[in-house]
Amino acid sequence: MSFVQKYFPQVIREQYSGGNGTAAGNPTATRSVIFVNADNSKKVTLTVDHYANGRDALAAYREAVSKSKIPGFAPVTVR
Repeated sequence: MSFVQKYFPQVIREQYSGGNGTAAGNPTATRSVIFVNADNSKKVTLTVDHYANGRDALAAYREAVSKSKIPGFAPVTVR
């Protein structure tokens, strides 16, 4: 929670944690966690997907990037 609040201080709680049903390609494992603010009007979703090899991971990454180019979606760079 502290990591998420570092970048999104308005987030106060975890709403969901489980598999990532929207993962691209054929991951061997997935995890999705959704965090929300006090009135659920803002959400932050973190997902992690594991792939059998780098080629599969790269193909899934490219697919996810192409699908994320929609209005209202703002990716965040974390360093």
